[in-house]
Amino acid sequence: MRIIFVCEGNICRSPTAEAIFLSLLSSSFLPKEDFDVSSRGLIRKTAGHGINSKAKEVLMRHNIPLLDHKAKQLTRPEFDSADLILYMDQYNGVLLKRLFFLPKLPQKAHLLLEYAKEKRDILDPFPDGDFEKAYEDIEAGCKGLLEYLQK
Repeated sequence: MRIIFVCEGNICRSPTAEAIFLSLLSSSFLPKEDFDVSSRGLIRKTAGHGINSKAKEVLMRHNIPLLDHKAKQLTRPEFDSADLILYMDQYNGVLLKRLFFLPKLPQKAHLLLEYAKEKRDILDPFPDGDFEKAYEDIEAGCKGLLEYLQK
């Protein structure tokens, strides 16, 4: 199963989700070789940048293994081949549609927090610096996703 976490720049929320989900997956009974997990951004501006230092600090505080991460923009072949596209907020959904000229999002695209049984955004931590709140929301979504996949 190919899972891609997306956010605007691929420097904080989506790589955080990738790292959390991979950590959860490694301690689950699901066969790891059945999964291809990655993260991507929806803009080019941050391509090549590493994970944000504050996001990295939060991951380290929660003992989540850090990824060797360089931001990349989602490509059409990646989008087409993914089984699940998990985005962080409604604006990311708008950007997905614009990027690939879609009238509506396909069934495989979901807000990450839908898997935590919540229909709300994971707020971008840049404006207020609340990377811990973003981590908590992302973790809740990833735990819900893993639970869903184990059914």
